[in-house]
Amino acid sequence: MTTIAYHHESKTIAADSRQTMNGRIVTDIANKTKDVDGVRFAFTGKASDEDLFVDYYFNRQKSSLLPEASALVFDDGMAYSVVVNEDGNVDKFKLTMNFTLGCGGDFALSAMDHGKGAKEAVEYAMTRDIYTGGEVRVIQL
Repeated sequence: MTTIAYHHESKTIAADSRQTMNGRIVTDIANKTKDVDGVRFAFTGKASDEDLFVDYYFNRQKSSLLPEASALVFDDGMAYSVVVNEDGNVDKFKLTMNFTLGCGGDFALSAMDHGKGAKEAVEYAMTRDIYTGGEVRVIQL
C-alpha cells in the first residue's frame, strides 16, 4: 500500500515510494504521482490500475473493471480526494482540511494533528506502517 498526506495550509502533498505485492517489498523507489492533461494525481492502491483510474476520472472509457486505486487529485487549483465507487461513478471530495490516504494514513493524519507537515507526517507513518517506506516525495501545489 502506501501513505499519501495532504497538508492543507501549505498546499503540499507527500507520498512514500514503497511498492509491495503479496506481502513483499517490490521497490522503495516507486513514483506514485502522475501528471495527465494538467491534472496531478497521487495514487494509492494497485499501481496497475492507475491508468484505468485516470480513464474513469476523465470519463474517457468505462469498463466492467473498476480500478482498485484511489488518489489525491489536484485539478483546477483545488485538491480533492477521489475514488471510483462500486457503480463506476467518480466521487470527488474537495479538501479543505488535512487529509490522508493509504494504510499509513491514520499515523500521518495524527502527526499532522500534532503540527507536522505532509513530509514529516509520511516520515512518521514510515516508523509504524510496514507498507510505507522508501523515499518521501513532496509536491508543492
